[in-house]
Amino acid sequence: MSFIVLGLLFAILRFTKLGRAIRATVQNPTAARLLGIDTRMVSAFGFGLSVATAAAAGAVYGIVFPFNPGATTT
Repeated sequence: MSFIVLGLLFAILRFTKLGRAIRATVQNPTAARLLGIDTRMVSAFGFGLSVATAAAAGAVYGIVFPFNPGATTT
C-alpha cells in the first residue's frame, strides 16, 4: 500500500500540470507568480496533499503495528 501511495504521489508531481506548478512554486515562488501560477492555491493544495500522505502513512502504520487506545505506556 505504501508503494501505491508513493507511486501515485510521484505520478502527480511528475506528469501533471499541477505537479509542474507545485515544483515551480517550491523552486521560485516569485517566478511562478510571474508565469501566472496562483501560488497560494498551489501551496494550499500541496499542504492538503502532504496531509493526505501523512494520513495514509498513519493508516498503514496502524495496520502493520496494531495498537490499543486504552493501553498505557510505562
